[in-house]
Amino acid sequence: MVHSRKFRRLGLVAAGTALVTVAAVGSASAIAPISIGSTNTHGVWCVQYGVNNFFEALHPGKRPLAEDAIFGSNTRDGVKWFQVNTENTDDGIVGPNTGEDILAWDADQKGTQNYCKTYVPH
Repeated sequence: MVHSRKFRRLGLVAAGTALVTVAAVGSASAIAPISIGSTNTHGVWCVQYGVNNFFEALHPGKRPLAEDAIFGSNTRDGVKWFQVNTENTDDGIVGPNTGEDILAWDADQKGTQNYCKTYVPH
């Protein structure tokens, strides 16, 4: 009887750990939108890189945004341009829809999706 209580406790601990792990993984994809003044520097860089890749596909050799991880007015304007050209709302904010398009396009072109998926809303 003592052993069965011990195993039940271990089972509850394991189940509780699994729930915490699932909750932590689930919350990891809830990335805040990226916009002017964002402190998500990895995400901002990913956005700049993705917009530049998209722009360069249409205008070979041209990359209009500084990939400096600072979301200023130039990055906002680049995001708006990207949004217009990918049929998103052109508000200059990278939320789940715009982020998903940046990630999906980049996965096909340059392959940084796995890195950027951690930082860009999708």
